[in-house]
Amino acid sequence: MVKIPTDRKILKVIHGLYYKEFCSFDKDKHSRKTKIFVPIDCSAIARKLKVDDDIIFGRLYYHLDKKFRYKQDDGSNVHLFAVEVGGDKNAINFPLLSAVVADLQQSYFRYNLPLIISIVALAASFLVPYLAYLRPAKVIGSISHVVTWRFSSLNNGKITDKKLTPSFWLGNIGARPIIIEDIRLHLKDSNGIECNAYPVNSVPLEAINYSTEFNDYGKLSLGGPFQGFSLAPSEKWQSTYNYSVKDDCFKKIRGLTNVYVEIKSKGKNIWEEVLNDKLLVGNNGFSPGRMLGPVESRHIYTEKWKQRKE
Repeated sequence: MVKIPTDRKILKVIHGLYYKEFCSFDKDKHSRKTKIFVPIDCSAIARKLKVDDDIIFGRLYYHLDKKFRYKQDDGSNVHLFAVEVGGDKNAINFPLLSAVVADLQQSYFRYNLPLIISIVALAASFLVPYLAYLRPAKVIGSISHVVTWRFSSLNNGKITDKKLTPSFWLGNIGARPIIIEDIRLHLKDSNGIECNAYPVNSVPLEAINYSTEFNDYGKLSLGGPFQGFSLAPSEKWQSTYNYSVKDDCFKKIRGLTNVYVEIKSKGKNIWEEVLNDKLLVGNNGFSPGRMLGPVESRHIYTEKWKQRKE
């Protein structure tokens, strides 16, 4: 169905097409008979509005001119549109056109502004409860460092176990709770070597936060296995778990290493990344030489945390 242009639309298009021509009138060059009446091309206007030529002429002659023309005190008529003025065909009274367009614009905004405000208010009335009660859970977080642990049960320098203990937190900034069934670290160094580390047992918070070595192996093994947990809106959770990592990964990871924390939530059988950073592992990797005691810990800070400290 062809969209019928409004009076405002037709007059705005005419005003836009012929404003410069109206302003550039020069009576010495005889471009037209008078400055006030500007000849217009109904065919060009029709093409602009994608309607038939006769629609434009008819609207101007039969409707718009009758609607906006007026009679002066001396009895003479002031026309918006004239079929002929001093030899100029299909001329528009440009000053009157400008006044009519300005009035139509004002009426348009006077009518539509309250409507727009009402629509915005209605949208806000739906948005507020959505943000407060319906917005899906969204997990964010931050990681500061990873503690690498190496253990020698016989205290002979031979490594019998190794773990990663990352220091990171997760928080739910959504409006609905989320159940996190599993969590993992994904590591990838600049050489493309990558692996995953999964939580195995909890450890005392001191084993993560203290900068000194935590040498009591018994305490590190006292915690229970990892269990899923839930995050209510605005709730924060800190990881206090050892993460197991394969031997090859522990030995081969080198240099600047991307670390991603990924979760698997209830109802979704996919791993989703919730935070990432870069670990400054160094050229010697996680296992920088022979052990000198039964237990050895090393703090490896993330790039963001290192820059913050500096």
